[in-house]
Amino acid sequence: MGNFRLNAHLQIAQMLYYAHYQQPLFADQIKAYEHGGYVAEVYHNFPLLLQEKKTKFTLDKKTKEFLTNLFHYLKTNYTNRDLEYFVCEDIAWGKAWERKTKNTFTYDQEVMADYKVLINPLWKDMVRTYAN
Repeated sequence: MGNFRLNAHLQIAQMLYYAHYQQPLFADQIKAYEHGGYVAEVYHNFPLLLQEKKTKFTLDKKTKEFLTNLFHYLKTNYTNRDLEYFVCEDIAWGKAWERKTKNTFTYDQEVMADYKVLINPLWKDMVRTYAN
């Protein structure tokens, strides 16, 4: 997985999690750049993270299942171009991209409402695809 794709997955995971659970999946800030969002630590340390190949994470069962299903769903159904189009539809990305000097995503009521419209079909399709 490349740096762009990993950050796109993180952005979409945060969107889905916010839309479904009304809370963030992770605390790291997402920042906007031309092709979507990125988590600074992941973006800047990507080569080191690749070398590390950490396979054990402390995640609860629900979160691990969510991330595993999302990874496989996006891998199967989205090219890099598709991911770029999708993450640039994120209203939080759009608002952050407009504020180039302060390009950190913010999650307000408008964003949450938009996520429910944008993300719910993807959530339902992912759950249907990977239902036990």
